[in-house]
Amino acid sequence: MSRRRLAILASLAGLSALVVAMVAVRVVYTGNDYFTNLVWNLFLAWIPFGLAVYAYDGYRKGQGRLRLWASGGLWLLFFPNALYIVTDFKWLNDWAGAPI
Repeated sequence: MSRRRLAILASLAGLSALVVAMVAVRVVYTGNDYFTNLVWNLFLAWIPFGLAVYAYDGYRKGQGRLRLWASGGLWLLFFPNALYIVTDFKWLNDWAGAPI
């Protein structure tokens, strides 16, 4: 794995861990689990990202077409879920017991 890819993956994983930690602190602070769906949607956004990286690596390594089509099909199946993370910005303006 290249240093550039490793830095990007580490940055994304670190930011995702920060979001999970912030949601956990907010749940403990407020006592309600209003924004826990953000964590689920973040998880759903990681699935097509991982499948896209897998398909890209498979293409670069010359893997068979069946494996590439399968990973592309799974990516297409999970990709609409990744966009839910964008729609979560709509809910961040709502008041749920603690400041945003």
